[in-house]
Amino acid sequence: YQTAHRSHLRNVDTLIHLFNSKMAQLRDEFHAEQQQMIDDFSLERTTLLHRHLKLKQEFSDVLDLQEDKFQAVEEDERQDFESLCEEIKNKNME
Repeated sequence: YQTAHRSHLRNVDTLIHLFNSKMAQLRDEFHAEQQQMIDDFSLERTTLLHRHLKLKQEFSDVLDLQEDKFQAVEEDERQDFESLCEEIKNKNME
């Protein structure tokens, strides 16, 4: 009976060792995949942030150019208006 009992305990110990080995392997694989995902998402986040900043700067530049253009057109229109007002005044004075 004791021989069978020892053999059974040895087999159980072997199974526990195999189970613990497999759990350690799975834990290591999980941590490796987790780290890979963290690295991938960090890279994607960095890429998106750089792209966002680049697009933000481009849009800001476009808005600045449009504002400059509108101001130039407004100034030209103001000068034309003032010239026409002067012409009208001059014609009325004659």
